[in-house]
Amino acid sequence: MEYQPNYNYQQFPNLPDASQSGEKALMWSHTQYMTESGYSTQAPSISSMDSYMNSEQTQKTETNTTQPPPPPTQTTNPTPTQQQEPEDNAVANWINYQDNSEMALKAIPDLLKLLIDEDLVVVQQAAILLNQMARMEVPRQALIQTNNAVQCLVDCLNTTADLETARSLVGALYGISTQKQTGTQAIVNSKALQPLVKMLSAPMDTIVSYSITTLHNVLLDCGDKVKMLLRKMGMVHQMIPLLNHSQNVKFLSIVVDCLQLLAFGNSEAKQLILELGGTQLIVSLLMNQSNQYHKLLLNLTRLLKVLSVCANNKQALVNLNTMQTLSLIINSQKSNDILQNCLIILRNLSDAATRLNGLEQLVQNLLNLLTQISSLGPSDSNYTLMTLTAGILSNLTCNNENNKKSALRSNGVQILFKIVQNNVVAGKPQLLEPCLCAIRHITNRYSDYLLAQEQVRSIQGIPLLTQLASIQPRSWGCIKALLGIIRNLCSNSLNSAQLKQNCIIEKLMQVLYDAYTEINNKTNNGSQLVSVVKVDDVNLMDIVELSSMCLLMLAKEYGNQIIMKDLDCIGFFVQMFYSPLVQVQKSAVSLLAELSANRECAIVIESQAGLQQFVQVHFCNQFGQLKSIAELGAGNANGHSSVILQNVTTLMQRLQEHKTMNRNASFGQFANQIEQFNNSSNGHQGFYGQQFPNEINFPTQANGFF
Repeated sequence: MEYQPNYNYQQFPNLPDASQSGEKALMWSHTQYMTESGYSTQAPSISSMDSYMNSEQTQKTETNTTQPPPPPTQTTNPTPTQQQEPEDNAVANWINYQDNSEMALKAIPDLLKLLIDEDLVVVQQAAILLNQMARMEVPRQALIQTNNAVQCLVDCLNTTADLETARSLVGALYGISTQKQTGTQAIVNSKALQPLVKMLSAPMDTIVSYSITTLHNVLLDCGDKVKMLLRKMGMVHQMIPLLNHSQNVKFLSIVVDCLQLLAFGNSEAKQLILELGGTQLIVSLLMNQSNQYHKLLLNLTRLLKVLSVCANNKQALVNLNTMQTLSLIINSQKSNDILQNCLIILRNLSDAATRLNGLEQLVQNLLNLLTQISSLGPSDSNYTLMTLTAGILSNLTCNNENNKKSALRSNGVQILFKIVQNNVVAGKPQLLEPCLCAIRHITNRYSDYLLAQEQVRSIQGIPLLTQLASIQPRSWGCIKALLGIIRNLCSNSLNSAQLKQNCIIEKLMQVLYDAYTEINNKTNNGSQLVSVVKVDDVNLMDIVELSSMCLLMLAKEYGNQIIMKDLDCIGFFVQMFYSPLVQVQKSAVSLLAELSANRECAIVIESQAGLQQFVQVHFCNQFGQLKSIAELGAGNANGHSSVILQNVTTLMQRLQEHKTMNRNASFGQFANQIEQFNNSSNGHQGFYGQQFPNEINFPTQANGFF
């Protein structure tokens, strides 16, 4: 359907006829404006955005900067064409006195009337003057405040087929858009958005530049509803070809920022950019412009930061070697804003690139960056950059042997431990956690892990780790990463001496106790059968499992077994075994089964109140054969029950073996004493000889340890 202008002709009582318009065009041709307007001189393209983002520079480019001559003086006997009403002279007066706001107010209604003149030249000249008026502050405000003025510009733009007229009209809309709030809102209210989006595919570069900059101002100044309207109008579709349309970096910078504003928080726009080939064009621009125009590089990284949270775009960016390109940028970048954007993009992409090869140089650059930033001293900005960098290293060294080796060769262990040491007192868990995760990865599961652990020992890393295990209040994210490192170290007998010297068992027991206590508090002492108990986004069940695993590995050494016995750890493990939470029960019985290999520990285990009765009820039938006769909780499907049953079997068999060995060894000389001891109310009764009591008062904590 053809667009119909929304004009109310009655509101313009002095609307000129065709003959009058011809006379006015002739009058304008006698002024200096006609030769300097840009209409006949082909003024420079506005695609050089910096020029017209600055109002003073704009006026020098688009308006007459010299004072025009005064209007022609009237003769004593004026001709009919000279006998004009004051309203008819308003436009001419404003041309000659452009800084006069009163004349601008008088000229605006006449100019708006002329936009619907039948004479193309008149319409062109009226559009040029309105464009000029929109570039100066006082006339621009008058234009915005005039009823229906912006709507008249839009209506003319919708109906004109002349590119020069369209150029001036879009230029006027651009000038109006520079007036924050009132100007941009006037453009939205006048339904100018759709024609402006349409003009993005115009054959004249200046029109495209005016249009994209006007829309950019609207996007910056208006809310989410306007952004949604522009998406529906196809602005994203129109802008993707513009990424390959011009070599003007200032023009491209605005196009890229518009895409960023439209894609932010909108998954459909992000996906559309990918489907239209925009992601590839953006990466190409990043490669070509990375060391040239600062504003374009800043906007490119802002847009990539938005796209990198989209799963499909993330994988596409990884495949397009974006990470390698960003590696070069961070190696030479001096701007903190661009550097931070690059690091955020890398962090977002790094979890999708754990198996990717060819990132060894990136790992080295990140470690160098950590060293440089840490040498600058503490600040919020530096702390943020180091946290991002450490997070990327944590992801890249996860399950990637090449990246682990690269980190090790680049002194990664020393650098990361230094960062940790410098920030322990500062209490920066968000920075400590990714550093500890990276150390955990570098010290585990690849060909050079023993060398990495040797470096940990040589720089006195174990005392620092045990110090971290003692920090209160708990940062469970840091504790989880720390336990992973300790687990790696416990697997190597070369670390045993230093671990023991730094009281690692005591520290691990305290961590285990704190996690177990917190779980009990949140589950009402286990009455709520759950498998996940989160604090600070960390499942405390994982803390119980990891700390128990470390203790289990340490418990294979006789000396550590005696330490655990003397610390009364056994009493606490038995208490954990009574928990109805299967993950806790699994960890406890694994430790008890391992400790039961030691005769001294076995005696202590067997002496624990209620333990035999508990096993008898849950795991034994009337013939004394160990087997599971009851479901052990909601975690049964995860295989906890079979592990618990296996460890209970091992535990009870070892306890029985120790009793048999003790009985055989003392059969001669101590036979009477053993019999008396077994019959005594103060002695250890046989495992199957006791009746399960109605209530068992289990201790709330292990005596002698906490």
